[in-house]
Amino acid sequence: MQRSQRLNANPRVDEAQHRVSAAGFKYFVTEMLCQAAGGPQQYSGRSMDIPIGT
Repeated sequence: MQRSQRLNANPRVDEAQHRVSAAGFKYFVTEMLCQAAGGPQQYSGRSMDIPIGT
């Protein structure tokens, strides 16, 4: 789904890409980056503190 070989090499990113549509994946990444940059958006996706499979 993503063209970046570096992103695709990360198993967590690869797994997330297959759970949501391309538009949904882009939306969550955009939310996360905007929140990290101090913008008014708040990340609404699953917590990244929880291990995969739980």
